[in-house]
Amino acid sequence: IRLAPGKPEVIDHVEVGILAVDQKRIIKSDHQSIAGRRKLQYTGAVHLTVVIDGRGAVLGEPRIDMLGLIDPDSGEIQIEDNLADEVLAIIDDMTLEERLDDHFIAEELRIGVRRFVFHVLGVKPKTTVHIMQV
Repeated sequence: IRLAPGKPEVIDHVEVGILAVDQKRIIKSDHQSIAGRRKLQYTGAVHLTVVIDGRGAVLGEPRIDMLGLIDPDSGEIQIEDNLADEVLAIIDDMTLEERLDDHFIAEELRIGVRRFVFHVLGVKPKTTVHIMQV
């Protein structure tokens, strides 16, 4: 748009699409980060960390963080306890060879956690699994 000199007029068109402000940057509205957050809004997330020694034994309790899925103040914390039991049961069903393969353990636990949460809460959360071998 030219405003001066003379009469204001449209002199050209520029295609821009829909943009969004994301913290300190401007991105397209269909950017992967926005789509990912939108999905998390509806499904929540579960982060699981399990420590396994060189003999395939689980050390300590699994660490579970459930984001946007339960209210710890309402007694729903038992879901986390039941999920921890499920995680240990999944690992117990693995052979020693399987327990030494981080990728195998992580994928089996990811599938098992999503299945458990879907059965209990009716959603399939974004699930990340961290296996620490010591």
